[in-house]
Amino acid sequence: MFKYLKITVFILISWVQIPLFAQLNNDNAKEDLTVLAQKYKTFNSLKINYAFCVEEEGKITSIQRGELIFKGNRYKLTVDNQEIYCDGTNIWSYLKKENEVSIYLYEEGEEDLINPVKILSNWDKNYNAKFIREEFSDGRKLKIIDLTPIRRKSYYKIRFFVDMAKKEVVKIYIYEKDNSTLQYTIEKFTTNMNLSDSFFIFNTSAHKGVQVNDMR
Repeated sequence: MFKYLKITVFILISWVQIPLFAQLNNDNAKEDLTVLAQKYKTFNSLKINYAFCVEEEGKITSIQRGELIFKGNRYKLTVDNQEIYCDGTNIWSYLKKENEVSIYLYEEGEEDLINPVKILSNWDKNYNAKFIREEFSDGRKLKIIDLTPIRRKSYYKIRFFVDMAKKEVVKIYIYEKDNSTLQYTIEKFTTNMNLSDSFFIFNTSAHKGVQVNDMR
């Protein structure tokens, strides 16, 4: 439905600690992933701030910053002129400058794209993992891991850059089949914020004169 919904999972998964990657080729990999999924369940909410750019033919063609707030199957995604709300039943896509919101029904399949617990629990059913190399960047030792999708996708590879000292993912590159590359840099991660369920519902009354397109 939305391009950013498709890639939200890669933002969320960036919080996964290094044991996920360190154990990929070991017999205990699935057990480690289960433990990490349980860890996510201890967070009542997540907020991820990130920088995003698109590279086409070796040139950066777009630079943006975004924020994702996640609670259960609810989320709010903010990217430049667009805000996307989901309360687990409906999705609101709001364009700020146009003061226009489109409403869609939430589709169960979309949860797989935004729910880190499902991703961590089922990564081996959707991807093949491969260690590429270690390199130094900005004084940091990074471990590079590639995931290639088992089933056909619009992208052919996801590349993770892992800070070996901090044991966390710092960058994610998604290689699209149209030869563009989506590049994410994780800037900040916050957990366990006190958020009401209504936070994830678009408030029409708070946006005077908003045009509503109900697509449900």
